[in-house]
Amino acid sequence: MKARILVLAAVAVVGLVAFLDPRQEKKKKMKCDDQLRQVVRGEDYAQEVLRQEVMNSEKLDDFFNGLMAEVSKEEMADYVISHSKVDTLVDELDLQHVRCCSECGKPMTEGFCIDNGAEYYCSEECLHKHISEDEYQLLYDDGNGDSYWTSWND
Repeated sequence: MKARILVLAAVAVVGLVAFLDPRQEKKKKMKCDDQLRQVVRGEDYAQEVLRQEVMNSEKLDDFFNGLMAEVSKEEMADYVISHSKVDTLVDELDLQHVRCCSECGKPMTEGFCIDNGAEYYCSEECLHKHISEDEYQLLYDDGNGDSYWTSWND
């Protein structure tokens, strides 16, 4: 992480020098590259140079959009799931058959529904972090209340 911060600082210095005195850009860039090379060695340096070049390419947007056109729905779904919270997905994608535990955030297809969906809990452990067993029994009201355990698989 320190290396990436130093790399970004070195890149910022090069940009500032070029802005202030374009004639010195090449000389300062070479010095900055030498400093960067000392901080980040070997493959890490090459990878960072590649990253900077790709980020600065005017063709990046078109290239990325072309790649995205080839991505399958499965790959897209896997990416979205791995980079998002379940409750955000439920809300943003209007998911109908998935609930999200109000305590741990895990997806649920069964569990405790409290006050007709005001809260959901995937386990007794998560439920009892917010509601005692006695409080739950009052809300459950022998099956006549608005709080209960259920399965949304059906």
